[in-house]
Amino acid sequence: MISKKTMLRVIIQLVRRVQSDDITAWASKLTFYILLSIFPFLLFLMQILSYTSLTNVDIFYQFQDLFPEEVFGIIDFITVDLQRSQSDTVLSIAIIATIWAASKGIMAVITSLNKAYREKETRSYFYIRFMAFVYTIAFALVLILTFILIIFWNKLLSFAFSYIYLPTALEGIIGFIRILFAIVLLFFFFILLYNASPNKKISFKEVVPGAILSTLGWLLMSFIFSIYINRLGNFSYMYGSLASIIILMIWLYLCSIILLIGGQLNAIAAEYTKKEIETT
Repeated sequence: MISKKTMLRVIIQLVRRVQSDDITAWASKLTFYILLSIFPFLLFLMQILSYTSLTNVDIFYQFQDLFPEEVFGIIDFITVDLQRSQSDTVLSIAIIATIWAASKGIMAVITSLNKAYREKETRSYFYIRFMAFVYTIAFALVLILTFILIIFWNKLLSFAFSYIYLPTALEGIIGFIRILFAIVLLFFFFILLYNASPNKKISFKEVVPGAILSTLGWLLMSFIFSIYINRLGNFSYMYGSLASIIILMIWLYLCSIILLIGGQLNAIAAEYTKKEIETT
């Protein structure tokens, strides 16, 4: 059990490492590859939806509460625009582009976490590439599974409550459960990412602090970011027609910083826990 004094030292050390380990630089690299992978991934989803009775409205509006309003507006605009360019050739290109860009982002995370744990990478390049590929596929499957479960969950509820009276208060609870489900999936993804990425054997228990920090940090940051954009930020005045893309890039950049800080927290906490065990 980490003492309060040790927790304070962990926080101080965390602030120092954010500067010394160039977290912002690694976050910039991660943001670049995430941005590259978002558009082909959305195109891939749109192409898959074209073979079903669902539309982008059925899917993406289920997740409106999970993103800042401005970010969701950008994603919605992009999906509508991408629907005009659907073809089998485009689908193949979208899959390849998504896997390449996202796997490069995962490799940036792996390198950053190795630096956090002060571990030298001894695994082969091909193994790391394969692991990045597996994480990319796993993350894509988690997203698609989340889409499917939430969509059909809502459709099932709509069907059930067309025959049953639903109080207004209960509707709010159901909406909260839907958001909570997505948050839990995000938390477990962080657990898996922090556990297997570094070149070091780590227990699932050791990565829980960073996963909690990243999950709550994303939610809090998105909330504050949304308030700032609505009340204080005037990106249209500064960037003109590029304002929407700039907003998306800033949000992804902040998400990347939080993700990498979560990994640093796990590494520092593990070091102090080991020291306390050795001294007792």
